[in-house]
This record gives sequence, structure tokens and C-alpha cells, in this order.
Amino acid sequence: MDKYTLSLRRVRVLVRMLLKNTPVIDLKSPRRQHRLASRLTGRPGLETAKKPNRWGMIILYVFLFGYLAFISAAMGYVSGRSLSFTGQAELLPAVLTTASAMLALVFGFFYVISVFYHSDDLTTLLYLPFKPAEIMIGKFAVTLIYEYVMNAAFLLPAFIAGGIGAGFGAHYYVLVLLAQFFMPVAPLAVMTFLVVLLMRFAPFAKNKDRFNTISSIVILVLVLAGSMFFSLNSQNSSASSITGGVDLSGLAGSKLNRALYLFPGLPLLVKSLAQSRVWPAVADFVLFVLLALLTLAVMLLLGQGLYISGLTAMNQGGHRRRLSRSRLGRALKPRAALLSLMSLDWKQTVRTPAFLMNCVLGTLIVPIVFLISGIAGLIGGLGQDFSLSWLAQAGRYLGRTSPVTSGQAHTEAFVLGIVVIAVNGVLAFLSSINGMAPSALSREGQNAYYMKLLPASYNRQVLAKWINATLVTLLPGLLLIVAAAILLRLPFYLSLYGILVMLSWSGLSSSAGILLDLYRPRLTWDNETQAVKNNLGVLLANLLIILLAGIGVGLQLLLFLWLHLAALWLLLAGLLYLLLANILLIWLLRRQAPRLLRQLEF
Repeated sequence: MDKYTLSLRRVRVLVRMLLKNTPVIDLKSPRRQHRLASRLTGRPGLETAKKPNRWGMIILYVFLFGYLAFISAAMGYVSGRSLSFTGQAELLPAVLTTASAMLALVFGFFYVISVFYHSDDLTTLLYLPFKPAEIMIGKFAVTLIYEYVMNAAFLLPAFIAGGIGAGFGAHYYVLVLLAQFFMPVAPLAVMTFLVVLLMRFAPFAKNKDRFNTISSIVILVLVLAGSMFFSLNSQNSSASSITGGVDLSGLAGSKLNRALYLFPGLPLLVKSLAQSRVWPAVADFVLFVLLALLTLAVMLLLGQGLYISGLTAMNQGGHRRRLSRSRLGRALKPRAALLSLMSLDWKQTVRTPAFLMNCVLGTLIVPIVFLISGIAGLIGGLGQDFSLSWLAQAGRYLGRTSPVTSGQAHTEAFVLGIVVIAVNGVLAFLSSINGMAPSALSREGQNAYYMKLLPASYNRQVLAKWINATLVTLLPGLLLIVAAAILLRLPFYLSLYGILVMLSWSGLSSSAGILLDLYRPRLTWDNETQAVKNNLGVLLANLLIILLAGIGVGLQLLLFLWLHLAALWLLLAGLLYLLLANILLIWLLRRQAPRLLRQLEF
């Protein structure tokens, strides 16, 4: 048998094994996973009395995929249609290809770190008869499959619908479908080589938790900086298109489009998709595929030695820091039981990079982006010689009327009533982005049995997790309310209403999330990210809060349009609804938490 054929067979076996170990979409029963883990490790696995409905999970995943694909297709069609009207349809492939490269860079960074360096199968693979190049190909294939799933949900519908809106020929769709297999290859290969270099020579890369924390914060800062950059460009642009006011006429020659030349082959892909003639488009596409494969081969050739040496460097022991007498005294100082439990849960969340990024920093991204857009709107308004930006004008407009005036009496009162309802909906959405409460028990993992050994009641332990989750959920809303009160100069009653509503929604979100996580915890996971990202309870808790928010906002809107209530009565009705919902969920949580925790079998 030829050695290349044998190597390909080993790579195929390796990829299948890696996909079974960390599947892209996990539909297996946790009970089956727990029993399998018990047989492999010789330790008892955690069992739950609930068996998830596999078909229900399939339907849910199909619904989410269809929802994301619909949004992507709608945006792509509108963009392609608007560009075709302005005679700039050839810019659509450039914009979408740039988006694909950015998506591969941002998500590929975390995928490469997780799959290549922080998976539990590395200690086994190094002792198996696999060559370094074969291990890298297998790991790269798994990471590439993750990218395929992301592109299929976010970019492929936009490519197809945008081509329909722009009126491209039939060869465009054939090339788009083929390009999905090769488009992420070059950006992901470049990112993989950069990560291999970083993990080999960066001193802090040897510490897994420290490296993940620093890299996550750096990526977050870069994303926010990019959001600020595009918001300012959007405000300073003179074009008023449906793509957000951005003048796309100069995008082809901008620095953003020139960034495609960092990834071999992508400019040829843009040229082939924008080409109206068939054979020149096919020739450019073939050159794009060859350059993408050549980039992958160069990455494997240069990176295989650095990859193995980087893994060896990560396994070396680090320097242990000794505690001083004062710090040791503070650590051993007795505290109240509730504060100790809160500190224990908080330290576990902050010291684990995956938990810190998904449960704490992830909740801050949306309000900060909103705030950046608001500041950009203020700067853009002042930069275009307006006396006041639209934000300042809106704040002055809201202060003209009294909250007790009927919504049908004056235009200002009508707008104020709509604002009260909108504030309730926006703050409910912010509270739904809560990954800390729906993973409260799942984050414990195999250490969840310690909850039975601690000298504290189950309700007190759950209360500590509830307080931490509520505070984390409350922080983004408070940040946005304070910024809105300063920028808009909101009346005091409206700011107080926002604080009370956010506090109520935060408590409601924490109660619902913890209750759902107690019903179906994910206690068996290979890495920390799966406790949050692959936890179906997180998604169900978010959907439940959105459902409750829809009911509350719908009731407020019905009272406003039917009974013509003033803003003050709408405010009180919303707070009463939230109070009753909080009382109900807290009562259920206190009643069910001890019973559900006692059902955990070891």
C-alpha cells in the first residue's frame, strides 16, 4: 500500500474520532454520555432522571438555522437589489467575501485554540502512531467543519439571495456553492499558523487560563474598535442607502477590501464572482482554489514542527507563587456563609476564561455596541453642523410632557407612552443575554457532588448563584440607562423606571435560567466552553425570557392603544407584571431546587 494512501486513511480515522469526541451539534443523550464516561474512566458518572427529546433538539436546531438563514438572505437580497439600482452590483461579492474572511479570523482564532491546544485528546494523540502533519490535518479539518457550519448559516444565504437581487448569471450560483468549501481555507490557514507561532514563543501561552483570558479580551477590544470605526464612517458618509448609510462606491479600493490580499486567492474569488463571462470566471476560480490549497500546504509544512514543540512547552510546569502572610490571613478570615458561597461561585466564573468570556464579558458586548452607536450618532450629528444631534433632540422632546397626560391628548404624550413600552422591551432583551444563570449548575461539571458536602442548604447555595447572576445581568442595563440619562437628559422618573425594570428583568432572568438548568444540567463536558455554548438550557432560558417579554410588552401596548392610558399607568402596569412574574418564579425555584439537587445520582 502506498504511504500516501496509508496516511490519508489515518487522517480519515483521526477526523472521525475527533468529530465523535467534540461533535459540531451534540444530539446524544447526557445519560448515555455519563455511562460511557464511567466505563472509560472507572469513576461514577453523574446521572439525571430526565432524558432529552432528541427530535425536539433537532427541530430546535433546524428552526434556529432557518431563522439565521432567513435574516442573512433578507439582508443579502436587499443589499444586492440596492447595489444593482446604483450600478454597483459587482461590489456585493467583495463585501460578502470580506465578511467571510473576518468571520474566519474571529471565530477561527477561538476554534484553533480550542481544537489544536486545549482539547482533552492531545495526551492520547501524542502516543498514537500519527505524524505531526497528520495530527495538524485532522485538527484543521475539524476546525474547517466548524467554519462550514458558520458560513452555511450566516453567509451562504446572503450570497445566493444577494445574487438574485443583483441579477447575476447562473454560473455565479454554481461558483458560490463550490466556493463555500474553499473560501475559509486560506484565512483559517493563516490564522492557524499565527496561533502556532504565538503558542510556541509567547511566554504567557503556556498557561491555558491566562492565555484564554488575555486573548478573549484582546479580541473583544478589537471587535468594539471595529464597531466604533464603522459607526463613525457610517455617520460621516453622505450616501443614504439601505445598507446603513455607508457609501459603498469606495469600498473596493478601501483598506478593508485591500485586506483580502493578506489571504492568497480571495481577490481572485471576488473577481470570478463579479465576472459576467463564464470562462474567465471559471479560470479565476480555479486559480483561487489552487492558491488556497497552496496556502494550506505551506502552513502544514512550516507549522508541524512548531506545533509539537508548542504542545511540549505547554505541558511544562510553571513557577508557583507563594502567598504572603497578610494574603494568607485575609484568605483564612471567616466570613458569612452566603458571602463565601458567592465568592466561591464568582471566583470559579472569573478564573475560567470560557466562563468569563461567555457569562460576564459576553453580556457587556451588546450594551457597549449600543453605546458606541449612540456616541457615534452624537459625533456625527455635531460634525454635520446640526445644532444638536438627534439624541439630544430626542431627550428634549421627551421632557416636554407630563407622564399623567393621556397618550391621545398630545403628540408628546403619545411618544412618551411608546418610549415607556420600548424601554421595557429593550431592557428585557438585554436581560435575556444571560449565560451565567442558565449554566449555574452545568458549570460545576463533575464537581457538582460537592454541593451535597458543603455545610449549607441547597436553597442558600442556589441563592448565592442567583445573586451573582442577577448582578452580572443587571450591569449591562445599568450601564445603558446611565449613558442614556446623560446623553438624552432623561426625566428622573423615566430613569428610575428603567432601573426598576432592569432590576426586575435581571431577577426574572436569573430565576428562569437557574430553574431550567436544574431541570436539565449538562454536567459532563470535555472543555469549559461546552458547559455554556453547547448547553440547550441557555437557549431555552433566553427564549423563555423573550416570550415573557413579549407578553408584558403586548399587555402594555394593548392597554395603551385600547384604554389610552398615560405613561405613568403604563409604567405601573409593567412593574406590576414583573413583580408578579418574579414572585412566581422565585417561589418555584425555592420549592423545586432542593428536590432537583437531591435527584442527582453519583
